[in-house]
Amino acid sequence: MIMRSKNLSPSIFGKNLKIIRKAQGLTQTELGNKAGVSTRMIAHYENWAGCPPVNKMVYLARSLGVSMDKLLGIKTNGFHIKPPEHPRIWNKLKQFESLSRTEQRVISKMLDSFLQKKKF
Repeated sequence: MIMRSKNLSPSIFGKNLKIIRKAQGLTQTELGNKAGVSTRMIAHYENWAGCPPVNKMVYLARSLGVSMDKLLGIKTNGFHIKPPEHPRIWNKLKQFESLSRTEQRVISKMLDSFLQKKKF
């Protein structure tokens, strides 16, 4: 029998799961429903050490629209993108990616123009 300490801290997986879920504006219940996992298990994955079985991790990654590498905190191509703290911005960025290249360029030019005027 394996004894677990109640002082375990969240794993990298748990921290990333929570960040990504919140960035997408999902509750634990909503993510659980999408991934076929109970709310209790989502809370467990987010708040205690360890990772779910691989098959559950696949469902979670697909439900969030991210790779398992991202959930595990594995950096790819030498960089790791942290989702913005504001879920609305993250959702808009995801919508932006679904636009055509032409539409993306138009929006990007408008944004560049606005930011140059504000001189951030």
